[in-house]
Amino acid sequence: MGLKKRILAAAVIFLMTAVLLLPASRTSMAAGTGGIEVGDSVRFGTYSNHTVLWQVVDESEMTLLSTGLLDQSQFGGGSDISSYNGSYVQSNMNTAGSSLLNTMFTSTEKAAISATVLSDGKPTGDYLFPLSLDEFNALPASVVKIATNTWWLRTSNGTPRYFYTVDSFGNIGSAEQDSNLYMRPAMNLDLSKVYFADDGTTPGTSGKAAADYGDPLTAISSGATSVWHLTLLDSSRTLTVDSVTRTESVVAIDWSNASTGTGSYVSVAILNSAGEVQYYTKLANTLSTNSGTSTVTLPTGFDANNWRLEIFSEHTYNDWRTDYAGARTNINAYFDNGTGDIPQTGDTATPFLWLGLAVTACVGFVFTRRRYAK
Repeated sequence: MGLKKRILAAAVIFLMTAVLLLPASRTSMAAGTGGIEVGDSVRFGTYSNHTVLWQVVDESEMTLLSTGLLDQSQFGGGSDISSYNGSYVQSNMNTAGSSLLNTMFTSTEKAAISATVLSDGKPTGDYLFPLSLDEFNALPASVVKIATNTWWLRTSNGTPRYFYTVDSFGNIGSAEQDSNLYMRPAMNLDLSKVYFADDGTTPGTSGKAAADYGDPLTAISSGATSVWHLTLLDSSRTLTVDSVTRTESVVAIDWSNASTGTGSYVSVAILNSAGEVQYYTKLANTLSTNSGTSTVTLPTGFDANNWRLEIFSEHTYNDWRTDYAGARTNINAYFDNGTGDIPQTGDTATPFLWLGLAVTACVGFVFTRRRYAK
């Protein structure tokens, strides 16, 4: 093989290798937790009127570890103890009236934390828990181990009254159970309760907060974020879609029964087949109005076969606090039959029941009322 051919072959191999090594693209807003990776941070709960940052330890169960130290506690007082179960740390994280669980989270946030059954914990599970020695040693390299002070692990060091600790440099030590050290809790999120995760880098301006009420659909940046803000499912929030009219790219939605109050909106999002949010905006402010008609202009190239337009009632703070959303209604169900065909003007149908319609062109159409269970 000649020199030029060898150089060309080497260049091709290099380029192919470089492509393979490129990181997978990430989104800055996704349905559920699909965009979140190990080492990322999640804003969840409040402590001393500030957001609590948690670092992602495991993606599959969405295990989070607080980045900061929260409250001091003896591990156990009085009689000797040899296990985390029944300890002061367990109570101060979970069950005491002023426990971290009861003071850091709203009722909806608490409902989004899974009870985790530990070999040395309550049989029914703990919501917040300190790491064991083995769990600490298995932390991914991207998870920060150091902190501002010494904190408890939940594992006994084998000596009566002594439990393992981690100092401010991330080194393993141990302390007597009467020592008053910091707690650094971990938890597992219930993935079914997370509706959206969006860019929480700059509270109030990034992610969902970038879309003001009344704005047209806002394109979501494809650039990755490593700090996330959550929107949780809140089954108490309601919204009924009464009818949908589409004229070319303009969709008019009649809605009613919307939840009202400060921070309440009727919002829409366009998601792709991977569950990544492509567009989002707040259509209507429902501070005191629970019904209305809102219009959405679909973006150029909207693909009704692979993208879906969803509408929902939400409560948003436009800051670092967790947002809440009711059930999402798929508006595509009103105007797409899975093949891209659209009913002609005047045709009416119940979503999913007009698959036999054979239509090749239309200007606009109206669908009949349908209520979705909440």
